[in-house]
Amino acid sequence: MDSEMDEKMYEQKYRQGEQYLFNREYEKAYNILIELANENVGWSDNAKYRLGQMYYYGTYVERDYEKAYEYFKSTAHPDAYYFLGEMYYYGYFVEKDYEKAYKIFSELQSYHPKARYMIGRMYCYGQHLEKNYDEARKIFNALVEERNDKQAKHMLGMIKYFEDGTIPEDGLYY
Repeated sequence: MDSEMDEKMYEQKYRQGEQYLFNREYEKAYNILIELANENVGWSDNAKYRLGQMYYYGTYVERDYEKAYEYFKSTAHPDAYYFLGEMYYYGYFVEKDYEKAYKIFSELQSYHPKARYMIGRMYCYGQHLEKNYDEARKIFNALVEERNDKQAKHMLGMIKYFEDGTIPEDGLYY
């Protein structure tokens, strides 16, 4: 088999595993993803990312942040890199480290809305960054405008509450 055929086969296998995952056929998904991850071939990065998610959330497998971390760390998948940032932000398996989290989120922010959201949170709460509601508000407003992001709406309500002690008329705080 030539490499182009191999690549198509691995892609089909990955897509099947992903379909099983979305259909909640977790055992079938897990078996395919493990096989691809262990073969270290095309689509292995995607398989490792999905396995990392399964361990991160405890989907089919017992939640295990250490295994999630190892899978996320072993892949170049940008969403896996985002999850590493979350792990540093919240202190899952690794020691809480806002500086490392910020570095990761900063690298991803131009194309990853969740990374921008996390930077907004860091401005809002003064985590690694100086507390700055204006900067946080800019980020959250952009996310609301671009994606109607509900978490960003919530944070805009939080900022309003933090600033003047009132709950916004539209109830976004809740």
